[in-house]
Amino acid sequence: MRYNYEVDQKVSTQYLNSLESNLIISRVPGVGLLYTELTRDIPAIFPHFLTNLPAIHSVLVFVSVTYLPVNKVPADERFLLRRIGPKDYKMYRCIARYGYRDKRIGNEEFENLLMEHLKSYIEMENLGENREAEEEIMFLETSRNAIVVYLLGHTEVRANEDSRLFRKIIIDYVYDFLRRNSRQGFVALQIPNRNLLQVGMNYYI
Repeated sequence: MRYNYEVDQKVSTQYLNSLESNLIISRVPGVGLLYTELTRDIPAIFPHFLTNLPAIHSVLVFVSVTYLPVNKVPADERFLLRRIGPKDYKMYRCIARYGYRDKRIGNEEFENLLMEHLKSYIEMENLGENREAEEEIMFLETSRNAIVVYLLGHTEVRANEDSRLFRKIIIDYVYDFLRRNSRQGFVALQIPNRNLLQVGMNYYI
């Protein structure tokens, strides 16, 4: 139900068009990795971040971690990448895929692999336009050298006020207990506190 709620509340990529006049003013040096369970469109937590923060980073990557029913995912197939919005937005979608026996990696190794795959993606996308690819890769490296920040949405799921008592118990207590004690995709990255930024958001279902 929480996932379905996120799907219903997702923001179309066309939402970015309304930000066009603000993107240049509100971008700050650095790479922001915004974690979301959605593998398509823009999660509702993104406009929530913009409401609570004065700026977004010069490079923004929407990261989704998925677990496949396979032993291991080959390293060259770990990341699925695509661009979001126009090129000058410097926004990308990354789906990080793991098998059930894959070793979880720390944040530095994850960042290194992601950056290398992003560079390869940019080069492939700009075949025949080497100068444009070189400029974008240089911009990516400069942004990473500034800082890499992990943006996590801390969502609290609550039952609607008009829900029945049984539903409230299941959602407000049982689900909350299971969520707090289950593994989340980003936990194994061992993110330093100075690189972690969380914004809270309530879901009423």
